[in-house]
Amino acid sequence: MMEADDEAGGPMTDWWARFERDAAFRQATIDAYDGRHDVADAVWWVEHPESVAPSGAPAALAPLADLQRAAFARPNDADPGGTVSNLRELEAFRGMVEADRSETLAALEEAQAVLDARPAQRRRVGLLVGGLAAAVCVAGALAFGAVAVFAPGGSAGAFPLFGAGGASGSADGGGVDAAGSGADAGGSGAGSGGGSIGDGGSSYGATLGDPAASGTGTDGGVDGGGGAPEPALTAAPYPNFPPDTGAASYADIFAREQGAADRPPEPLPDGLVGETFRLLSGGQNTAGAVYVAVSTERMVCLVVYGSPLEYTYSCDTATGVGAHGLQSSISTRDRTDPATGALNPAIALSARWHPDGTFTLDRSTPYARG
Repeated sequence: MMEADDEAGGPMTDWWARFERDAAFRQATIDAYDGRHDVADAVWWVEHPESVAPSGAPAALAPLADLQRAAFARPNDADPGGTVSNLRELEAFRGMVEADRSETLAALEEAQAVLDARPAQRRRVGLLVGGLAAAVCVAGALAFGAVAVFAPGGSAGAFPLFGAGGASGSADGGGVDAAGSGADAGGSGAGSGGGSIGDGGSSYGATLGDPAASGTGTDGGVDGGGGAPEPALTAAPYPNFPPDTGAASYADIFAREQGAADRPPEPLPDGLVGETFRLLSGGQNTAGAVYVAVSTERMVCLVVYGSPLEYTYSCDTATGVGAHGLQSSISTRDRTDPATGALNPAIALSARWHPDGTFTLDRSTPYARG
């Protein structure tokens, strides 16, 4: 029987989850796909060929069982050529399904390449500093507003997040993905096989990447000599960011003192250290609130809240984040506020923290399943 996994490379990336939750990736896939199926159905069948498509279309492999029975049935004396004909029909069907799958995979990979090669063309939501750094120290909080993109390489004193940039590019971090409160979690790392969970955040996903890859030694220093500069942060629970990885902007945001606005809604996500949370975008109880934090495994994490009760996060080592950044996506469902009766419409969010310190947040209506 035909398998949904990639035989050459093991289990496939969860393309459907990425397509459903990442608006930019979905549009890039639609633009790249030139097959005969509805694009959402085609993406679904890459990994679920035996399942009914989101549109309600029969499974891609629905005819396979009948074709196999006909092809391998006992030869009929009345129609001696029937078996050969049935075998040819079976092989033709298999070839058609494989061609459809290959065409869809090509579109998905092209969409991924487009997003990695042209991050500047994605719609960007920037951050507005709520006050001067001196005022922040006095008030103990920092408010962020999504108004415009701040270019990297700016004054670290004016806005520490956007420190000196490093390696360019925006390949997905692909570390650990976990979802809270039953939200749909979307880990978006290319080549990621991370544990994506939606059980209320009660367990922690599989850790991908060795924390030692961050270049940190057991004493909190940096492995290797050559007079390399010390990383910006060395004290637990914060990670050591190796020099020359584009991580200066990441170290800067963790270096500032945590304010009241940096604390996410309670309860905090499992596996993340509360004192390390720093707000990137939005307000504490708003859809689209995005934080950075450090996990108990000393991984750097990007946390996205679709609502005060729904969140997702993705993590990677300091080295991985400094080289590739982080991306995390979530889709919420329509919910009625029990206190006011107001409808909170569903929203799809895809946040990306680039190695140069720039931050993007895409918002859209979740893809309808038909």
